[in-house]
Amino acid sequence: MNRKSWFFYGISLIVLSFGGWHGYKWFNPPPQKTLFTSGTGSLKTIARRIIATGTLDIKNNLQIGSLVGGTVQELYVKEQAHVTKGQKLALLTLLKDNTDVRTAQGELVKAQAIYTYKTKNYLREKKLFNAGFLSQDEFEKITQDYEIAQGDLHSKQALLDRAKIEYESRIIRAPAAGTIVAIGVTEGMKITSDLDPTVLFNLAPDTTKMEAILDIDETDIGLVAVGMKTKIIADGLPYETYKGFISSLNFSPCKCDKKKNNNNNGSIYEARVPIDDSKKLLRPGMSVSATVLIKKLKQTFCIPNKAIYINGKMLKRIADILHLECKELSLKEKATCKKQNQPGKVKFVWIVTATGFTETPVWTDISDDTDIAVLSGIDMDSKIVLTVEIPNELEEYYKKAFKTM
Repeated sequence: MNRKSWFFYGISLIVLSFGGWHGYKWFNPPPQKTLFTSGTGSLKTIARRIIATGTLDIKNNLQIGSLVGGTVQELYVKEQAHVTKGQKLALLTLLKDNTDVRTAQGELVKAQAIYTYKTKNYLREKKLFNAGFLSQDEFEKITQDYEIAQGDLHSKQALLDRAKIEYESRIIRAPAAGTIVAIGVTEGMKITSDLDPTVLFNLAPDTTKMEAILDIDETDIGLVAVGMKTKIIADGLPYETYKGFISSLNFSPCKCDKKKNNNNNGSIYEARVPIDDSKKLLRPGMSVSATVLIKKLKQTFCIPNKAIYINGKMLKRIADILHLECKELSLKEKATCKKQNQPGKVKFVWIVTATGFTETPVWTDISDDTDIAVLSGIDMDSKIVLTVEIPNELEEYYKKAFKTM
């Protein structure tokens, strides 16, 4: 085979390859890039919920302390013991024992003796005064001494009563019937009753009545109110769901140490939810997760959340590429919409029209993870922009450059 044949075959191969590539491009054009997507709203049931965490405690839990300081001499009950009102729980040894009682008794005897003498003397002197043998001034002084003795007697009696009460307080008794759920002391332990009193016992009137103490973040506290439905799951019992209502909501934030434990720099507010634990599966101190139902709307008109976050500048560029109109509301028009006395919160969406895109105000209500409820502004036939995507400008530049070569 000579050189001319090789040259001919080479040229033929190049022509066939070039023609084949162009033929493939002709019959398989590149897919048209979607610059925006649109859709319509729909009817659905939508609910706004918030998530909160917290701990369990027994409802109406009674903390039992002591009126006097001392040392625990003997404990009469154990945890989980059922007690009746007035039952002995513990006995304390007082540092002064009953010396205050004996001292008060001695003072009372002295006061009684003085009062007895002053009374008899007052009656004798009164007879002399009535007979005219005693001056007014002398009788008034005798009367004063008698009344002072009488008052001193009452004071000493009160001191004795107080000393007896304090001494009797060494016996710790149950203030109500219930179950001992915690004992905070041991025998031989010293207890205080001053600034930081010792808690000896925790008494639960009814262990089936539990309470979830939820930590509500400051960003959500404005949405929460007493009476809202709540679903609670204990971390230790993930397959058990407890339903309840918020019974109370703190006005003041929690202490700083609780905020640190939650790694939260903002304020935290406590909400309480009573729980019926008839199965007796829950325990105080358990961690819980709660879902609070803020509001629920049935079969209401909703649109996707992403429709209210469309970038107007990007949509303008897409309109220029597609040679469409793009009518945007001015800042003044938006401000006027916000001032209108209509229910709901005003948002702005882009409507697809025959000639392009038009920005339109809508008045909305609650939202969930995917959708937002619309009260007015558009209807179910309105076609709204859902997403926008600008093509890669560098890629387009190179495409145009190679086309001109």
